[in-house]
Amino acid sequence: MIRRLLLGVLLFAPVALVAQQRPAVVGALARALSAERRGDLEEAATFFAAVLEERPTDGQAVLGLSRVLPSLERRAELVPPLRRALAVDSSNIGFLALAVRTHALLGQPDSAERYVERWARLVEGEEEPFREWMLSSLEAHDRAAARRALDLGRRRIAHPAALAAESAQLRELEGDIAGATAEWVRAITHVPTLRSAALLMLGDLLGPNRDTVLGVLARSEGDEAVRLRGLLLVKWGQPEEGVSRIAATLPEAPAAQSFLIRPVLDELKGRRDAPALRARARALELLAGTEPGATAVRTRMEAARAWADAGEEAEARRILADVAADPAAPEGVATAASSTLLGVLLAEGKPADAEALLARIGPSLTLDDRDRDARRVAMAWARAGDIGRGEALLEGDSSVAGFATRGVLRAFAGDLAVASGWLRMAGPYDDEQEAAVKRVALLALLELMGRDSFPEFGAALLTLERGDSAAAVTAFAELSHELEPPGAAALRYLAGELALARRDTVAALALFVAADVPVAPATAPAARFARAQ
Repeated sequence: MIRRLLLGVLLFAPVALVAQQRPAVVGALARALSAERRGDLEEAATFFAAVLEERPTDGQAVLGLSRVLPSLERRAELVPPLRRALAVDSSNIGFLALAVRTHALLGQPDSAERYVERWARLVEGEEEPFREWMLSSLEAHDRAAARRALDLGRRRIAHPAALAAESAQLRELEGDIAGATAEWVRAITHVPTLRSAALLMLGDLLGPNRDTVLGVLARSEGDEAVRLRGLLLVKWGQPEEGVSRIAATLPEAPAAQSFLIRPVLDELKGRRDAPALRARARALELLAGTEPGATAVRTRMEAARAWADAGEEAEARRILADVAADPAAPEGVATAASSTLLGVLLAEGKPADAEALLARIGPSLTLDDRDRDARRVAMAWARAGDIGRGEALLEGDSSVAGFATRGVLRAFAGDLAVASGWLRMAGPYDDEQEAAVKRVALLALLELMGRDSFPEFGAALLTLERGDSAAAVTAFAELSHELEPPGAAALRYLAGELALARRDTVAALALFVAADVPVAPATAPAARFARAQ
């Protein structure tokens, strides 16, 4: 399609100046164009031909005839009008290009070559005459003529990469994958913008052909071979190695770096596996190095998210800390970086660092956001074993969520009476329905324990909060023996749910059976239903 558009430009370029000096399209040309729009190609061809009888070099008529005759399977009828047009205007490149294409598609390589020679003399040293002949010959499935066009062009053009991209395409069609790869290296070394074409052509290869391509690139000299190899590795499932090779051979100019990196990001878009996320994160860092000011900061934030999604919290923390401390970062972005960094520190189990960060960014946060983050840090302190320090962070929080968090922390400490008080103050209402349901369920469980203080139960709850559900199942099951039937049944039911979540159906069934007792009317129906399921 691009070649066709260029051909149209070439045809109209010499005609445009004449068009400015004559009136609007009328007469036979107008009737031809109208017939073509209606789909009456026979009538259109008749009137285009009539125009050319009077005006052999009318570009609109020549181009119109070149459109309608092939559709009528009468391409050969285009030869005489082109011959007459060139007899009048022998230096019209548009007519020469159309003559080359027409003869190539008619299977007349000798005639095509004659026009190529005339065209080449007008544009000495340019590739387009030979490229047009080669590509039109391939369209006609004439590989011999295509090879002839390339050989002639390379003899006439004294440039080491002349027609290298075209030669690469032909070699790939002929099954010479190694030769095609070498030609692509030659092409992109001299014209780096052809790299995307090389990636497109080679990227669809399968099986052993990929090994052939990578082998040729490994033996080739120059940065462009390394870059192309990196891009192909990204495409072929080795993204981290690919990005490493690209990073080692970045061009000096920022624009050239960006042009090299963006195809990597396009290829990795939407992939969620860890290697792809790590490769994407590194590529985003490279891209940020080519960008100015706030744009670079936002790209670094995106890189941090990719590192975090890949489970690389330390890498995410490194970038977020830099962004949070960057005086060039817009205020909103710096705050977002700090908030995200807080989450990373909490995920890494570093409450002290998280608390220090919260103290630093607190003044820039809204009251609600500050309280929310304080609750996150408080829970992290509890998981780390310092419940008191967590509670100290919540002293000024009078929200529903604040009361609920205090109740949970007191439950971890085994102080069930005070924990129940805080949870009742929080009540069953919350903007987040799931949080309200969990709070009510915990309050009901605490009341079934029948004790004001139960440190061992609090320790079991904290074990569960730390993510060790296997140990929590064992602890709840053992503690149930110390309680009256209602509390014992509730703990066994909770342990059964946890075992089921861990896919330990044998243990879950046993615990549900033990929880289904008449003296625990609040638990028995749920345990019976769970057994049935």
